Amino acid sequence: MSINRMKRGYLALSLRRQEVSRADAPRGLTARLSEFAEDTAGDIAMLFGLMAMVMFMLIGAAVDLGRWLNARDQTVGAVDAAVLAAGRALQMNSKDTAGALAVAQKYYIEGIKGRLKTKTDTIAFEIVDNGLAVKAKGNATIATPFMGVCCGASAVKELPLLQNSGAEYSKAVLAVGGNAELKLEISMMLDTSGSMGSNNKLQDMKDAAKDLVNIVVWDDQSEYTSKVALAPFAPRVTTTAGTPSARIASAASNTSSSVRVGSR
Repeated sequence: MSINRMKRGYLALSLRRQEVSRADAPRGLTARLSEFAEDTAGDIAMLFGLMAMVMFMLIGAAVDLGRWLNARDQTVGAVDAAVLAAGRALQMNSKDTAGALAVAQKYYIEGIKGRLKTKTDTIAFEIVDNGLAVKAKGNATIATPFMGVCCGASAVKELPLLQNSGAEYSKAVLAVGGNAELKLEISMMLDTSGSMGSNNKLQDMKDAAKDLVNIVVWDDQSEYTSKVALAPFAPRVTTTAGTPSARIASAASNTSSSVRVGSR
């Protein structure tokens, strides 16, 4: 072997040892950060983790809103039924205001029996307008388990079931010596078919029609008029005098002196 060849062999071995020692040397912080920034492994997992948090928050908010809508619908329906029942009781006996309020509270409690549990419920009823109206007051709130823990100090821990402005508070106004301050035209279709011939259904229908007319038709028709039209619901409807449909419609119109087609 020639001397030059031996020198070249030693030089190559020395260079390899230097490269190995540089590779084994500890890397600086800048180099490590550069490698981390260029590394694309695990991108999908990180994106899924971030998106999963947002998705869980949205699902929780949807659950809370669904509970709120369910409780709100039942509350509004119960309040409407309560003021209407109290208005009817007050119309039957205008002096018994306590009894009318008791009727309202009873109907409200019955209406919310199947409602989700609320956090607060201060809904009550009162007689207003000099005893001519029944109105709801107060409010109810439902807790939001998911939205109450996701936003820190700004978390929504409860939602009101009625607008705090009072725009959704039901009010039943009695037409006693007054009017609705607008013109009304109401059509009533009265069921006169054969199914109404049992269990006193026909008489109950006539009594209900009379109550409605007494409420919506007022005495003073000079400025605001109210009209009630009657139409029978039957397999055959004719206007010929003496037919069963005409006799039943006539009987229904005689339930009150104020019931007639046209204005009072």
